[in-house]
Amino acid sequence: MGYRLTFGLVLLFICNTYAQYFSSINYPIYVSKNSTFQISFNGALNDDNLEQAYLYLIIDDYIQLNKALFTAGDGYFKVPISFEKNSYGNVNKITLEKNIIRKYKNHPFQILVSFKVNDEPNTIINYVWGSFNGKKRSVYNSSYIETKNPNIPSNINIAFYDKGNKAGNMLAIKSGGYFHVPFSSDSKVTLFEFWAKNNSVGSKFSFGFSGESAELFNISLIDFDFLEINKKDEDLLYDNLFIDKYQWYYYTVLINNSENRVKLFVNEKLFHSFKLSDFIKQTDFEFKFSNEKGNGVIEIDKFKVWAFEDKIDNVFADKFKSNNYLDNSRLICGFNFDETNISKLNGKGNLKLYNSEINLSSAPLYSDLPELNVEVYSGFYTISWQNKNVNSNSFVLERSDNGSNFYEIYRVETNGDENERFNYTDNKTSEGKILFYRLKQIDKFGKYIYTSSVKVGVTAKQIFELKPNFPNPFNPETEICVIMLEDAEAEITIYDITGKEIDKIYKGQLTKGMHTFKFDGSEYPSGIYLCKVSSGQALKVQKMILTK
Repeated sequence: MGYRLTFGLVLLFICNTYAQYFSSINYPIYVSKNSTFQISFNGALNDDNLEQAYLYLIIDDYIQLNKALFTAGDGYFKVPISFEKNSYGNVNKITLEKNIIRKYKNHPFQILVSFKVNDEPNTIINYVWGSFNGKKRSVYNSSYIETKNPNIPSNINIAFYDKGNKAGNMLAIKSGGYFHVPFSSDSKVTLFEFWAKNNSVGSKFSFGFSGESAELFNISLIDFDFLEINKKDEDLLYDNLFIDKYQWYYYTVLINNSENRVKLFVNEKLFHSFKLSDFIKQTDFEFKFSNEKGNGVIEIDKFKVWAFEDKIDNVFADKFKSNNYLDNSRLICGFNFDETNISKLNGKGNLKLYNSEINLSSAPLYSDLPELNVEVYSGFYTISWQNKNVNSNSFVLERSDNGSNFYEIYRVETNGDENERFNYTDNKTSEGKILFYRLKQIDKFGKYIYTSSVKVGVTAKQIFELKPNFPNPFNPETEICVIMLEDAEAEITIYDITGKEIDKIYKGQLTKGMHTFKFDGSEYPSGIYLCKVSSGQALKVQKMILTK
């Protein structure tokens, strides 16, 4: 999907007499590259002796800190950001001055920090906080903070993805608009899943009985971009959840009418759980996305309703797939919004739709990609793959000499068959030359996504050495020597001159050092044979001559 990355943020919240704990730190998990994202630090200024507070942020060069905003419930205002060098290195320092602390004493507050991702990061956000009373500085690591407050994550994990590799369209519900989905279900467990990006305060997701005005529950975006639900158990108390208006979130709603219980997950994490009475008596329902009071846009993608009999982990595992198929569950209704015209969607399945439009999606959704296989023969490679997506329109096979600059070598259209197979034969340019292949899948909507590249030839990183077999020519046996430079999985395969696999000598783990294997050609005719040794992305092939 993208990259599970870290960008080394060290968090230090300091006051001169007392260190305030943050009550929560909220952030998006999935962030598109070259975009803005926000982290919300929430706490309370409840110490009588507090004079000054600092938030230290240590960030890498590819992350740009745009601004920091402070609110305690009466609107946002900027707080100063300075840059200094101290024992933690080069840091960005956000300061809460004495006048702010005095004004908002005993008020919950939010510091909203905005970042811009400038490049492709490759580093988890780690943080440390401490206190300073004028004489003594105390520092606490993230693990310690987590033990004091489980709402504070020990590590801030963000997955950066390329929004250019998206699949299909999405539904944009503009101000005053709505999208209502009626359906029927007698299932004991019903599950909803959808992706949403929401920058419209006052917007609402709600669930209720079809044809009735009463809502069983609703989830709304309130002031300062917090998500609020109108149902709470007396014994279960949850803080509202901050939602970054710039990024997509994955929502899952699980309704179990045997237990009369609803569970709401946001980005796979349980956000709320509460009871619903008399749910089992109903069969006709309606799920609503409403932006009637909002001043922005709700973007929805991959909305699905399931009669659910799988594990919730199975749903989470397929969240990035534009077309997912659960093993035991039955799809009641679903929309990927791949219609090119809004009129084709309006009225479909008794839908109610107003002031909405279909646009290109930037959600982290991907079509099922084929697996690219490269077989090594004498003087040429055969590249093969199988279609896995009914929405695919064509494939473009690309080659590169350096792994960065690719060019097209083959293009083929599909017939929409998920089991359709393709292959292409490419001549070797020179013996031992490194080549890279990748596949570009283009769907019927013009969107495309690339497979990972496959590297063949002599690798830049030497994982093993393949010594010449001895004897060569041989009759009927020869010895193959492989020297592993590190512990790794390896595979040794023998082919005839036509490229047909005739023997797999070894497949499994090999320890660092020398290993010898015998190939017995007693059952094969005289001729040239190929020995292929592969480990990870490393691959080597050598000729062996059998004479009888």
